[in-house]
Amino acid sequence: MDSSPSSPKETSTLEALRDLIHKRISTFAYLQRVHNGGAHYFNTILLSEEDLSRFYNNKRLRKRSQKIFILGTSLGPILEITTTPDYVKALHQIIHEYEHFVSDGSKTKKRNFFRKSKFTGEQVFFNTNFQETGEYIHLDVRTTPFEPDYLQILHTFCDIMVVVYTKLMEGIPEFYRSPLAEVVSKIDTKFKKILAVINRDLDLVVHTLICRELEKMDPLPSPKNGTNAAEDWEAMNALHI
Repeated sequence: MDSSPSSPKETSTLEALRDLIHKRISTFAYLQRVHNGGAHYFNTILLSEEDLSRFYNNKRLRKRSQKIFILGTSLGPILEITTTPDYVKALHQIIHEYEHFVSDGSKTKKRNFFRKSKFTGEQVFFNTNFQETGEYIHLDVRTTPFEPDYLQILHTFCDIMVVVYTKLMEGIPEFYRSPLAEVVSKIDTKFKKILAVINRDLDLVVHTLICRELEKMDPLPSPKNGTNAAEDWEAMNALHI
């Protein structure tokens, strides 16, 4: 079957999707480097492990760490899916299950343990039955017997997301003349919400540190912008991903 685009509009759509996926790969890889102290944040400040540990308190961020951990460990197995359509369907399924888990987190949900644990390109079912049955197809809800390290989990999550989007990039030739491109756009919208929270927190950390450095340079009394920003950090982290 010819997988080449049949119209300029189709070509434009696929090129836009290719650019979007490339942007996500670059963004997650960049965030990983910034949080590891391997890159300056937009050429402004290099964050040290001490700086990050001061803001990213593991106890305060336990719930968020747990959610990212669950999503990250659940994404791992579906990376074994070899066919692009099944991979996209599974990714679409898992992000919907994750959103349902986050919005309905007060109730205990379980993964469907009767599904196959290995993926060899077989049909992946996409449905919303988990909303009634309480059983997830792909989301592996588990608790950790230890205090999760938020920065370590974030580092691994960014690494996984690079692989997730790279696999989507490799499947772009199969998006022609199929609804997969639209599904991938919807998936990206969901992941973008998580990315926005990570960026928001990082912006606040950098803002606070820069304000503190400016206060050291200014001999005159100045508003405690850094302190206010830190208070904002505490307030915003009352909300979870």
